Amino acid sequence: MEQASTVVAPMGDSINLNAFAFVLVLMLIGAAIHWIKLRHSGRTSSTLLEYIFTDNPAASVKSGGSIFAVAAMAAGTGVSDWIDPVLLWNLAVTTHTMPSICFFGIGAALAGGYMLDSGVNATASAKPVEETKL
Repeated sequence: MEQASTVVAPMGDSINLNAFAFVLVLMLIGAAIHWIKLRHSGRTSSTLLEYIFTDNPAASVKSGGSIFAVAAMAAGTGVSDWIDPVLLWNLAVTTHTMPSICFFGIGAALAGGYMLDSGVNATASAKPVEETKL
């Protein structure tokens, strides 16, 4: 059986790097889904790379840092252990089933990335609202 790669933290706890990487990727996908929503609603006309690097780079750095910190916290506390890709693969192959907590964790990571980007990086592509006179 394959063993997940771990890093020993200073206090002796271990961090599951596979779960950390998976949560980080899922959260970045969630942030990209936020850009897709902005693009389809007409709030931005920029590409994903322009949205990240040129629209408002300071907000993008804050959003990316927040996503990285939350993913690291989830891995450091063991919350993300249920969505370790090695565990998911072994469960899918051997038992042909997965606990519902796995799907909840995947959804929470996607939603977390979406919410962090929409909250922190909201000013990156917002168009000024025109005032209407009555």
